[in-house]
Amino acid sequence: MIMEYIEGREFTVGLLGNGDDIQVLPILEIDLSGLPDGINKIYSFEAKFKF
Repeated sequence: MIMEYIEGREFTVGLLGNGDDIQVLPILEIDLSGLPDGINKIYSFEAKFKF
């Protein structure tokens, strides 16, 4: 999935399960402000594990 980058805070919510047996996980904010200059503000493998 590719979406246009919109400046601002980003939140996500995970779901576990199937059908009527769904567990909603806590809201998580993805903060990319600490990435070094020159690194795209994308929650990529590099952003997750290198920084």
